[in-house]
Amino acid sequence: KDMMRRAALLFNESSTKGIQYLAVSKLIPSPATPQSVASFLRNGIVLGLDKRAVGAYLGEVGKGAVVGKNPPNWSRDWFHKEVLEAYCSLFRFENQSLLD
Repeated sequence: KDMMRRAALLFNESSTKGIQYLAVSKLIPSPATPQSVASFLRNGIVLGLDKRAVGAYLGEVGKGAVVGKNPPNWSRDWFHKEVLEAYCSLFRFENQSLLD
């Protein structure tokens, strides 16, 4: 649990540092998957993950492919889109009105 708290604090500072720490510490698969990052974002709030940091990460477009460079998948635009989809799927909205 202490390692997850550390990951949350690092993520609040920089999503890159947070996700790197999660992967290196084997708290998520390496390479990171959209589902594992989404789960961390959803459940990390109780560990000190800042909602603004989560929103900033989910709102990022990510980076497209750059010739001659190989950034980690979790910084790519397609990965951000898949994380957003996976994150949204973690919420249940059945039987709720728009005002709930």
